[in-house]
Amino acid sequence: MAAYQFEEYADILYFYGFADGDAAAARREYQRRFPNRRLPDVSVFGETYRRIRESGSVQRRQANAGRPQVRNPVQEEEILELFRADGTISTREVAHQLGMSQWKVWFTLHSSRLYPYHYTPVHAIEEGDPRRRLDFCRFLVNADIEDPEYLKKILWTDESNFDRDGITNYHNLHFWAPKGQNPRKSNEGAHQHRFSLNVWMGIMHDKLIGPFFLPARLNGIAYG
Repeated sequence: MAAYQFEEYADILYFYGFADGDAAAARREYQRRFPNRRLPDVSVFGETYRRIRESGSVQRRQANAGRPQVRNPVQEEEILELFRADGTISTREVAHQLGMSQWKVWFTLHSSRLYPYHYTPVHAIEEGDPRRRLDFCRFLVNADIEDPEYLKKILWTDESNFDRDGITNYHNLHFWAPKGQNPRKSNEGAHQHRFSLNVWMGIMHDKLIGPFFLPARLNGIAYG
C-alpha cells in the first residue's frame, strides 16, 4: 500500500486545522469532501500534524535507547489498515504478514493510541426475548400495583456449583508493593484432587429457604 500523496497530507493537515484539532471531526469532514479517496484513520490526522510540527516532515527520527529510529509512515499505515479490516487480528499475525518485528507492530499501535480491549461476556438473546422480558416487567408492575403483597408471594430460586478452586477474579486480585520489589505472590488453583457441591437456595419475602445440597450430577430424574 502506497503512502499518502503530498496533496493528501496537505488536505489532512488542512482539515485538522479546520476542525480546531478535533481529529474525529476532521476525518468526518475529509470523508465528506473526498468520498472517493482512501479514508485515513483518525490517528493519522493528529500524527501528521505532530510530525510536521516537530520535524517539518511526515517522517520523523526518534531516539530509541541511544540509537536514532526512522518512522516509516508507509509501514505504519499498512499495519493500521490490517487492524481496521480485522480488529481481532493478533500482532504476531500482522508482523508475519508484513515481514516485520512484532515490536514494530506494538510500537505503531501504541503511537496511534490503540489499545486491546477484552470482550464482555453477555447472555445470548433469542428471537422474541426482548418482547417477552418487556411483557413480564409490565406484568410485574401492574401486579404489584393491584396487590402490594404480590412480590412477597413469589419464591425466587437459584442453584450454583462450588468446587475446590473457588471463584477468583484475577482482574481485581492485586498485591501492592514498592516498585521493583515484586513479592511474587501466587494463587493456588487447578487442584488434582477436586470436589464440588451443587447448592440450591430460595428466598420468599424476607425468609431464606435452604440451602439444599443436590446430587453431584444433575439430570431430569435427580432434579425432579
